[in-house]
Amino acid sequence: MSDRDGKRMAVFGMSGSGKSYFTKNMVKGLDRVVVFDPEEEYGDLPGFQEITSYRSLLEVLYDCWDGAFRIAYVPPAGHEQRALHEVSCLVERMQSPYKDGKLDKRTTLVVDELNLSFPLNYRPEFDGFARIVSRGRKRGINVIGVTQRPAEVATRFRGNLDRIACFGLSLPNDFAVVKETMGPVAETEVRSLPKYGHVFYEAGELSVRAPT
Repeated sequence: MSDRDGKRMAVFGMSGSGKSYFTKNMVKGLDRVVVFDPEEEYGDLPGFQEITSYRSLLEVLYDCWDGAFRIAYVPPAGHEQRALHEVSCLVERMQSPYKDGKLDKRTTLVVDELNLSFPLNYRPEFDGFARIVSRGRKRGINVIGVTQRPAEVATRFRGNLDRIACFGLSLPNDFAVVKETMGPVAETEVRSLPKYGHVFYEAGELSVRAPT
């Protein structure tokens, strides 16, 4: 994969484990980012604009698609799958010139509570995020998926990851996903993590990182 290609990252961890703090620190340094924010956790971050309708999101990105933007999009409750599909299609269209060398700026799509919007049995007509996961790299789209329940996220996402940050988990199915995606050593490390610590996995390399 070339240096121009987008990346795929997962942040796993149960509530209170430190995953949200970790993710918010990551997005602070980004100048082209859309956060899919069902729990309304990102709108108060410095420089972020909270948007609660798709029409408003479309208008904002239309005006600054080739510049900087930091958006926390709050989808309509109960319609997360459709909303993520719509946002993903919009980001994919916006980044299409990147593939042809007509845009030199990447965009990061952060999806919080990914198990709600891209579950194991996601509806095939809402496949916009699946397309980004599979082919968004060449369009310069970075993806960060955040979830408390990795076992409830579609394997389409889990099978396309470049890196994983895994904080504390508690349920057997979630530990099984850690073992499947990062290996048995990672599962053992996650089971014994200190509070707010995490396991980081990239390119086959595993490291345990202390709380910050």
